[in-house]
Amino acid sequence: MGRSRKVAAPNKLPQRFTAHPRNAEIVGYLLDQFPSAHSDVTSEMILAAQGLRDVHSYAPDPRTYSFEVLHTTDSVIFVVAVGQSTLLLRIPPEKRTAMLNLHGKPFPPLGSEWVAVPAFQPDILPAEWRKSLSRIIKGAFSSAV
Repeated sequence: MGRSRKVAAPNKLPQRFTAHPRNAEIVGYLLDQFPSAHSDVTSEMILAAQGLRDVHSYAPDPRTYSFEVLHTTDSVIFVVAVGQSTLLLRIPPEKRTAMLNLHGKPFPPLGSEWVAVPAFQPDILPAEWRKSLSRIIKGAFSSAV
């Protein structure tokens, strides 16, 4: 997985993200809210995505704990780390039941394609949860390509 850690101006995203029509909702949300993300959340996202090919990460300013996204080579954003414990994932409604079980919930600010999933599950062993999270992220990636 490639990492691009360029620093963007506050409340700006690179044109490769803003120009892609599939990113309209997530770009609007990120530019409006410009959420932060705890480094543990971004680390968990990166670990769970290991092994995926043609996946890249981008954080506007990791020094200030900005959000971080996973995106395809074509710049389609499919996962965003936000807050203290949340991952936002692009998962079409028809695939949610099979992929998420009871771990995700709709995220209305982003419309029907996006769900919020916890980066951590205290009732599940960390290694087991990471396997589940990895499966969910792989599903989100397959929906984005």
